[in-house]
Amino acid sequence: MITSKNKEHAPAYFALLAALIVLGLSGCAQKHENILNLNENYNSFRTQYGYGNFTGINLKASLYSSTKGKGHRTTIQIWGDKNSPLRLDVRAGIGAFLAHIRQDSTGLHAYYPDDETTYIHSDPVKGAQMLGLPLPFDIINLAGVMSGCFPGLIPESYDSGEQQIISGFFVYNFNSGKISSITTTSDGRPVSITGRDNNGWELKFSSFEEAEGKEIPDTLSLVTGDGDKAILRIKSREFKISPWPDEALELRVPGDTDIIRLDRNTYVRVPARDND
Repeated sequence: MITSKNKEHAPAYFALLAALIVLGLSGCAQKHENILNLNENYNSFRTQYGYGNFTGINLKASLYSSTKGKGHRTTIQIWGDKNSPLRLDVRAGIGAFLAHIRQDSTGLHAYYPDDETTYIHSDPVKGAQMLGLPLPFDIINLAGVMSGCFPGLIPESYDSGEQQIISGFFVYNFNSGKISSITTTSDGRPVSITGRDNNGWELKFSSFEEAEGKEIPDTLSLVTGDGDKAILRIKSREFKISPWPDEALELRVPGDTDIIRLDRNTYVRVPARDND
């Protein structure tokens, strides 16, 4: 209440009150604007990198991987339909083939010519890890990040987010699921993705080029909490509108090949059978 005793201070009092109201309103407006920016940027990111106007892919890259302190340099080729099935060939540089791999709805099938053995696992991620590929996700998602279309690594919504002051990057956090955070630029381009498997992992995107109407990374760098590392440099990309023919995606192995199932508590050797 303004009394006659402090009546002379009334203008200052009302000015202060008005300033506080303005600050409060501006703070609410700024918070609302920040939420809108976060939502718009995340929707832009999902739209760009959660969808692709193609059916088939043919990708070639060089891969440096390090597991348990041992480094390996290889070249890989992934081809097939962007969802499934997919084929992956691994070479020792420009030398001989190390592995022929196929992922489909039944899991992972990997033929190693030197061992004359085919390894099978119903879980593509666990199977690849048991065979020494330090990936926290399957070949479908690997092909996805290489081709700029990876909906399997983009949750539908985020739990919290913020825009970093210095870089301007948007950081989105997820309280549950395989993905723990996604960082993007202010125009929705991916910077990094972190996940919870393998005691935590981080995938970084760099060296972008324009393809399929968006910027796609030419270099992918992966580090896991288990100490595994991988650097993938894409050499070429081919996008196909029509699906690959079935025969191009078959995994052909010699008839006398041993088959070992990895998705049991112990290795289970299955008698070899002739391939039709």
